[in-house]
Amino acid sequence: MMKRAFFITLMVVQTGLSAQWTDNGSTLTTTDNVGIGTTNPDVKLDVKTYSMSPSSTGGFRIYGDGPANVRLGVTNEYSWIQAHGSKPLYINEIGNHTILNMSSGNVGIGTSSPDAKLAVKTYSMSPSSTGGFRIYGDGPANVRLGVTNEYSWIQ
Repeated sequence: MMKRAFFITLMVVQTGLSAQWTDNGSTLTTTDNVGIGTTNPDVKLDVKTYSMSPSSTGGFRIYGDGPANVRLGVTNEYSWIQAHGSKPLYINEIGNHTILNMSSGNVGIGTSSPDAKLAVKTYSMSPSSTGGFRIYGDGPANVRLGVTNEYSWIQ
């Protein structure tokens, strides 16, 4: 009960003494904006944190009972989202449309400064190597693209 009273006090102070909270015994609700790290929240949940790298422990974390978790954060130059716990980050696993940079911008894999709609930077390799870029379906047919220090190739 003491934790709940402290939490309610903290949330009321944090929202500028104007938020109206409802306590039904197991949840606290409000229709006002809530701020963490800010006294002037502009959206429903406004979290202000310090600048950090993706390898730091700050930011915002979502996790369950297992080791997988996802973290979001900011630096002074960019925002980031990253999977942690040695588990992959699945984007839209259920198969709906995923849209990146719908109106403008470029997407980069292996590069922080993509110069095309999709820029993939890889290491130099020969057509007999397993690296590069591959397009394939369920059957054995596929198309591979790659580069060496001297030429580009399609196979």
